[in-house]
Amino acid sequence: MAEYIEREEALNELCMRSEATFSLTGKPILDVNYVEAIKAVPAADVRPVVRAKWSCKRTNEHDGDWYCTACNKELTIYMGNREDRYAFCPYCGALMENGNG
Repeated sequence: MAEYIEREEALNELCMRSEATFSLTGKPILDVNYVEAIKAVPAADVRPVVRAKWSCKRTNEHDGDWYCTACNKELTIYMGNREDRYAFCPYCGALMENGNG
């Protein structure tokens, strides 16, 4: 699985760990190649993971109306367990904690 980091935090860590010489202003002078290499890496298009659960509005747990606890939109699921069929909410994309996601 890919890992994502904040570019600014990576640059700050590089400043802290580098054996750089300091300018008259007290800021470290880094090797420009390292800084430019970090800045040149393209940003990933990521978003936070939203987690939710299916909540039942009927007593029959295998057929009936369920709603997503993230967006509160209702979904009717027939023939089978909701966890087997919907690991994500089809409306908001939330990952269902009690699903197979």
